[in-house]
Amino acid sequence: MIQKIRIVYLLTFVALYGSSFFVGTFLDVNELEKEQLIKEINKITENIDVVGIFLHNLGITFVMFIPGAGVIWGIISAISTGTAFSVLSAETSINIHPLMALFLTPFGLMEVVSYGIAMSRGTLILLDVIKKKNPIKQIKRTILEIFLVCILLLTGAILEITIMNHAIEMGLEII
Repeated sequence: MIQKIRIVYLLTFVALYGSSFFVGTFLDVNELEKEQLIKEINKITENIDVVGIFLHNLGITFVMFIPGAGVIWGIISAISTGTAFSVLSAETSINIHPLMALFLTPFGLMEVVSYGIAMSRGTLILLDVIKKKNPIKQIKRTILEIFLVCILLLTGAILEITIMNHAIEMGLEII
């Protein structure tokens, strides 16, 4: 029973992240904001490698484990990422809707599942605190899920760099 409830929470927060990301793809960005956003993305990704992607995504994910605040952070992160993807896809040769890039790439799926794990675990911890339950089980589960998230995000970072390098070799302009 607990596993079914856990899966429902996970899927709910994956859907929440995806929906927030989708909303972000529709936000209007003026030309000055577009230029600034592209400069910022180029600066961040200029010498990015597997470790850089992994640490970036891990930092975002760890905040999502915080009870209560993690969900808000996740929504903000998703909206801003959706906006950035939308701007990038409009300015480059990427001819795919940002939501498809998120859910149809292996690294995108790994990241979204990681974010869902983190936001849902933060929510479950908050619910236990409210119900005044013993937090020891939650601590054990949280440690296990942090380990799982690390594996997912590291694997995703390796795949992302591999796919990006392959796309560049094929002559695609990705950033």
